[in-house]
Amino acid sequence: MGRCHELWPSQFASGWFFGRKDANFLPLYDIGFRFHLATYVIYHGISLLWFALALNAKQETIDSLYRSLLLWGFFLAIHFIFYLRTRKDTIKNLSKDDLFE
Repeated sequence: MGRCHELWPSQFASGWFFGRKDANFLPLYDIGFRFHLATYVIYHGISLLWFALALNAKQETIDSLYRSLLLWGFFLAIHFIFYLRTRKDTIKNLSKDDLFE
């Protein structure tokens, strides 16, 4: 399965920590989701290109990349649901409570 299964819990934990921290200090609510989506697209785009150009090591399999696409995509979908829920409570990405105090 490779090293992917060893790293994703720490990636998730750091994303959760810094995402919560950003939500407390930044007035914009969609920066975390945009970063998450961009990272997903760039990482998997480069990884697929890496395999298409046959630059992968013999121990690397395309199956591990597909599992990463599915697992990360699942968490990205959950993040998208939270993003839509939060976006409903904002005006141009600024909290309604902060605007009308």
